[in-house]
Amino acid sequence: MGYTRQLGGASQRRSFINAFKKWSDVANINIREVGGGDADILIDYKRRDHYDGSPFDGRGRTLAHAFFPGSHDISGDTHFDDDEQWTLGTKEGTNLEIVAAHEFGHALGLGHSSNSKALMAPYYQGYDPDYKLLYDDIYRMTSLYGGRAATRPTSRPRVTTRRPRVTTRRPRATTKRPSTKPSICDLKFDSLFMNGDDRRIYAFRYRKIYRFESDQNGIEKSFTKVSRKVLTPRVPINTGAAVVDRYRRLYVFKGSKLFRYTRFRLDAGFPKRITIPFFQNVDAALEYNNVIYVFKDDKFSIWHENYSRSPPSGYPKPISSYWKGIPNNVEAALNINDGYTYFFKGSKYFKYNNRYQRTEYRKDKAPAWLGCGRAVPK
Repeated sequence: MGYTRQLGGASQRRSFINAFKKWSDVANINIREVGGGDADILIDYKRRDHYDGSPFDGRGRTLAHAFFPGSHDISGDTHFDDDEQWTLGTKEGTNLEIVAAHEFGHALGLGHSSNSKALMAPYYQGYDPDYKLLYDDIYRMTSLYGGRAATRPTSRPRVTTRRPRVTTRRPRATTKRPSTKPSICDLKFDSLFMNGDDRRIYAFRYRKIYRFESDQNGIEKSFTKVSRKVLTPRVPINTGAAVVDRYRRLYVFKGSKLFRYTRFRLDAGFPKRITIPFFQNVDAALEYNNVIYVFKDDKFSIWHENYSRSPPSGYPKPISSYWKGIPNNVEAALNINDGYTYFFKGSKYFKYNNRYQRTEYRKDKAPAWLGCGRAVPK
């Protein structure tokens, strides 16, 4: 479960529990919280293009989206636009619990309702401290899962007319669904690392871990697995960065948590909280000359797990001050000891010459790294 900094963690968690309870009170469905990335419905906050096929658009319009149940990795997952003003118990901003209840309806299998008063109507209707499920919401959910005793409606209620509540807020659609299954040639990396034991390159993407062929040209199709099946007993999804140190220990950054693995098993005492703000929510990390570098937005810093108060003196520094030609907000980085460092962003990769401290070129990632089309030298 991810959190926004706009609200306290406990209040967000309580809101999500209340939102789920709206559905479990009427339908024959039991919802419980689990840890370790094994959940059917993963909750997180995202901004703009977060690589699930449904980019957010900043404040306004799309508030959140959820994916319908199914066998795809992302099925059931629910994302909230972190650019929105999320609030609780006030008419200001956008009420988190009401939107969450709507999105969880999608995650459980409901589409939008044609009833403009229903919770599952396609537009956010503003804050209502006493919001309820309408007949249409209850009927459709219990049609999927069956009803709790004495809760499933057997007949339509008497219709009464009420004066509509007027809102000046522009209606906003809150749900999208991916239209096509992504191709391996469109694969984006959450993070990359070279394993110190087998000298193979691995990539994290959402819940999965991929291994490159031994010649580093293309993904080894027989290996692709759910990451928690490889890194035990737990591993985060949507990793921020991954890097292997000179002792062959794998570090995985996720938000404000740090995971460390030895031979793919989580070390005792981990995950740990990252206390230095700059090292939270990092974009990428790499090891070069036995030093680990982390990248975030338009800056970078050297890093060690023993840093507890602040980055070392003089850091962070602008990426452009050393890694000339490398863009800001990189998505992944990798040093494979061939004299070059590789940076990835979108469909492109950047080859950086370590000796001459310059970017050699920017090229399409798919042919060189994913084995799509004609293989080309890196």
